[in-house]
Amino acid sequence: MRNAIAILIALLAAYAPETGAADWHEVSTNDFVLITDLPEDRARRLLADFAVFRKAVSATLVGGGEAPRVPTYIYAVDGARWRAFGASSNAAGFFRDNDFWTEIVLDYGTRELSARHIIFHEYIHYLLRNNPGFLYPAWYEEGLAELYATVDERDGAVDIGRPNVPRGKDLADIGLAPVGKIMGVDRNSSAFRNHQQGAQFYAQSWLLTHYLLMNGPERQAQLREYLILADRGVPVDKAIPQAFGVSAYELDRQLRRYFRAGRFPGLRLTFADVMKSTAEASFVPLGDLDAELRIGIAAVRTSQGGPEARSMLQNVLRERPQDLLARAGLAMSMQNDGRSAEALTLAQEVLAHGETVPPQARMVATDVLWSEACRDPDAKSPPLTDTERQALLAQAAASYLMLVGVPALANEAAFSYAQAALELGTPGPEEILPIVERALVRLPTSTALLVVEAQAYARAGRKELALLAARRGLERSGTEQGRNWFDKVIAALEGGTPLPPVCARQSAAAGTANRQTVAAFREVAARRRGWYKARPLAAARTLVPAPK
Repeated sequence: MRNAIAILIALLAAYAPETGAADWHEVSTNDFVLITDLPEDRARRLLADFAVFRKAVSATLVGGGEAPRVPTYIYAVDGARWRAFGASSNAAGFFRDNDFWTEIVLDYGTRELSARHIIFHEYIHYLLRNNPGFLYPAWYEEGLAELYATVDERDGAVDIGRPNVPRGKDLADIGLAPVGKIMGVDRNSSAFRNHQQGAQFYAQSWLLTHYLLMNGPERQAQLREYLILADRGVPVDKAIPQAFGVSAYELDRQLRRYFRAGRFPGLRLTFADVMKSTAEASFVPLGDLDAELRIGIAAVRTSQGGPEARSMLQNVLRERPQDLLARAGLAMSMQNDGRSAEALTLAQEVLAHGETVPPQARMVATDVLWSEACRDPDAKSPPLTDTERQALLAQAAASYLMLVGVPALANEAAFSYAQAALELGTPGPEEILPIVERALVRLPTSTALLVVEAQAYARAGRKELALLAARRGLERSGTEQGRNWFDKVIAALEGGTPLPPVCARQSAAAGTANRQTVAAFREVAARRRGWYKARPLAAARTLVPAPK
């Protein structure tokens, strides 16, 4: 799973507010929490868009089952509140995820609609990479994301499979590669680095996914069989004839004919239950200070929060000087600015309130302690002595342990406690493992939890179980950094050498929330038409069942 922010160079206007002041509110369902000052009807519509989209993806997934549900927070904001997230001036939103929660931020104050589609693309990656016990080949993951980038939702009806015009134009310009080559691409391939190869790979992945998923039950069943074979490690040249009953050469001919014909059927799904649930979603008014606090905390936890985020937290503290969550967020903001000593002092002042510290404030303040214990020394901040570092680790471990019983934070707290305790060296792995294993029961696909499980089993001398956890993590990790870390752990276990330290890993496998990797997305060029003849969307077909 990835720990990434996809900065979206795109514009959003579908949810532009009406003129006049609007109140802040929180609108929530089982899967989403929306914080916005949009009028209530538009807020509910935005929430319905995301809820229906998730339902549609889950209904059409070919794999091991629906992804575990973790909270998804959506911030639809404007003006200074958007700038608080530190995004560039030509960005309209971003999506970021880790093992324990996801976050979507939209600037609704811009003038054109396209950011939502790119966010949907990234959300597809999140859902696929968290589909329990199933790994998708690169072409299918990217192809499905491109296919869903053109999804259209109105009042609970979802049209899937509309032609992706820019990708079709890329194929018309560049041409098609042999289908076996596309299906054999992995994430270390030049197709992800070379501009022209990348354009061809993404475009042809969309075309192949559309061909196999949108053309009836027989094709869907063949796709299901191929993905099962790929998940089992069957080579492409053997998986194609087994799944499709033809050679790679013949499948390539079929795909080229499909593209030349330029007729692309689609799928319409209706989710009246989702529309009902969003219409009945909890609607809670928020005061201005509460809204600024929620947005300021979210912004500083991205590590990108700028002076506007800090200003929001300071506004809260002027009115509520003892607000511990605002003080913890200000500490994290100082840490992001490289003011380590001030950040540490303020975070420890928050934690000094003991059991009265609210859970989220405790999590944010303790993250500051952990980051300080793990940071590399720099010119602004002299290195910690071993004694200082051990004291910070002990304080962080004890503080995280207090959060393990808080339902909303239990999984993240279990991971954070385990990594701090492992770095500290106490308590022993026998006390750490039960906490980690309970969290893995709740969230079995978490690579972050697998990181600490592998470390704990290794410390306990249980090599085979450590290897099993590391290999599961290697299979599940959605980042190159995470895979490299698991590779090192496996090599160390097999070679009998010391494991890499927990701190050195940082958040390689989607770890703590305040360390992020930024990946820029360029805006797709203006829509170019004329290369396809679209067929009206077909009635809903029988979907591919999940493999048993």
